[in-house]
Amino acid sequence: MIQDIVLNNITDAPVQLETPAFEVPKNETLNISSNSAISLGTHKTAVLYIFNQILADQDLDAEISSKLNYEVGLEKGSINLGTTQKSIPIKVSDDTKALISGLLESGLFEE
Repeated sequence: MIQDIVLNNITDAPVQLETPAFEVPKNETLNISSNSAISLGTHKTAVLYIFNQILADQDLDAEISSKLNYEVGLEKGSINLGTTQKSIPIKVSDDTKALISGLLESGLFEE
């Protein structure tokens, strides 16, 4: 499964979560975890948005699009699972806020 997460309409580099292949036995339910990473090189605008929302004590506005890749026997394909609008609450410690504030004031994010 692949999920693209667009924060605050920043469409140039969505955060992408990818779940490795898994098998679901008949009549069973599985809890599956996804992994992702964002970096300043590819997601600078999204990182700035996250940092500014943290400092303002505001939730993150996100649009999550999901696609399920499948393989059943010899059949392979993908199913678009649609898009969901989500407000993601984000809370951090005062120490983390101070760190983020210092990073923003350092000029690291300036062009």
